[in-house]
Amino acid sequence: MTFDREARSQALDIRRSFIVQAPAGSGKTELLIQRYLALLAHVAVPEQVLAMTFTRKAATEMRQRVLSALERAESGRVPDEAHRLRTFELANAVVTRNRERGWNLAEQPARLRIETLDALNARLAQHLSVLSGGIGGANVVDQPLDCYSAAVRQMLALLGSSDPAAEHVQQVLWAVDSNVARLETLLTSLLPARDQWLPYLLDGPVDGLRARMEHGLQRLIREILADVVASLPDGFIDEALAVLEARSESRHDDVDNRCDIDVDGIPLARWRQLPDLFLTQTNAWRQRLTAREGFTRSDSDAKQRGLDLIASYRDEVVVREELARLRELPPPHYSDEEWQLLASLQSILIRLVAELKLEFAARNTTDFVDVALAAQQALGAVDEPSELLLALDNRVQHILVDEFQD
Repeated sequence: MTFDREARSQALDIRRSFIVQAPAGSGKTELLIQRYLALLAHVAVPEQVLAMTFTRKAATEMRQRVLSALERAESGRVPDEAHRLRTFELANAVVTRNRERGWNLAEQPARLRIETLDALNARLAQHLSVLSGGIGGANVVDQPLDCYSAAVRQMLALLGSSDPAAEHVQQVLWAVDSNVARLETLLTSLLPARDQWLPYLLDGPVDGLRARMEHGLQRLIREILADVVASLPDGFIDEALAVLEARSESRHDDVDNRCDIDVDGIPLARWRQLPDLFLTQTNAWRQRLTAREGFTRSDSDAKQRGLDLIASYRDEVVVREELARLRELPPPHYSDEEWQLLASLQSILIRLVAELKLEFAARNTTDFVDVALAAQQALGAVDEPSELLLALDNRVQHILVDEFQD
């Protein structure tokens, strides 16, 4: 309990930033309100403190609780509970600040910047003209599926036409066995998450995109490989690698050394060979080790070591399952054929977003993703900030985020 009180007290130190993690019902919202009040008591104007919540309901509740705390402090009704007493003291300091600065919070509660991320994005996006990507007076819908579907159908209608994008659509269609309905479903499902992938598709030349995607692929491989190796017993790993290297054929193995991925100094190519050495195609333990696994007649000792190892771990289901996971590792590089497909997908996804923008404009509709993208455009970039970002940087001094993980 003492530690809890100390942590809560530290979180109210406005000279420092904090991440608060605690289970449901532990009073995180009360602490957030206390932090908000502590900050309000030290800023020039209330708009300098911005609190963002995940839902409108949460924003409304937080605003009401802040106003109730200020009203109670104004009336001088001191609470009995210790945690509410701390809120009362902080609110009392805000009441004093409110009088000194003439904020008139009781008459102008909208000056308390407590809003959802979507509301903030909408406010920022309003600074862009419609032609520049702003939302104007468009009706914001959570997921306008009819607009998504219409944009995808416009893309698919290019098949067989003279449009340069038609060839790319055809390439991607072949990749799904020419199943138009499946392609339509897949493309439609991507549009609600376009804020997650569109910036990567628009960032620089296609060769740079390939390098970034392969880097991400290799990072995923490293994570999976490290997890598998950590799950396998050290005794199994040491002996399995020893058996692998003891085969005569190991000197002639055709392995891909283009990637520098390794764990414990063992390259990816060697790790990938282990399941083929000890498991059948159905991921069962092998009963025999033969020439197909790289054992020659002179490798009788290595073969016996391998069979003994299998016998030792035959009943260890976890070892077999983790070994089988190595088969799921993708190659660390895209083949030229795979990259051609990805390049075509990049082309049609960019065109698809353009088709969606046209569909939104025709229906005077938009979604929260479009609002967020417009807000990002209005702010500019870190190395090329817009006047709006500079103004916000000067005006907003403190940011609080509720339910940050969401």
